[in-house]
Amino acid sequence: MKIATEFIVLHKDQKMPEEEMFCASLWMADDTDTDGDYYCYNINGRWTSLSITKREPDGKKSSLSVSVYWEFDRFYEPAILEDDDLKRFIDYKHQGRYADVKAISDIEKLAVTSLSFETYSLVDYAEFLRTVYFYLDYTHGILVNFKDFNAERFKEEFLSEE
Repeated sequence: MKIATEFIVLHKDQKMPEEEMFCASLWMADDTDTDGDYYCYNINGRWTSLSITKREPDGKKSSLSVSVYWEFDRFYEPAILEDDDLKRFIDYKHQGRYADVKAISDIEKLAVTSLSFETYSLVDYAEFLRTVYFYLDYTHGILVNFKDFNAERFKEEFLSEE
C-alpha cells in the first residue's frame, strides 16, 4: 500500500533548519537522490526547496519534498506552481481566515512550508511524522491543512504511543 501525505505549515520568517534534519534515514540510505536550493551559498538559511528520494532494491521509493514560500525578502521568485500553490495561504491570512488563530494572526513576516511524503514503508512514514513534529516545534508553526495543530497537538494526534 502506498501512503501519500502533505502538510502545510504557516510560521514566522526565519532561518530554515539544516537539511539533514528532514528524514535523516533517507540521507543515509545506500541509494538516495537529492535536489533543491538548500545547498546554495549566501542565502542565509532561506532555502526554498528540498527533495530527497530513497530507492529500495525492490524498486519502491520513499520521497520527501519540502517547499517554502517567503512572504517578503525572497532571493528569487519561485516557480509559478509554488507561487500559486503556497502563496494562497498568505492571501488567506490577509483575508482574515486565521484571525482566530493567534499564533498565525500575530505573525508579521510570514512563511509557508509544504512537507509532502510518498512511501510504501510504514517505518519511513513514521519518520516523516516525526520530521513534521520537529519542524512544527522548530518554527513554532501551525499546521493549517489539518485542524490548526501546533507541535504538541500534532504529537498527541500522530505520535502518541497508546
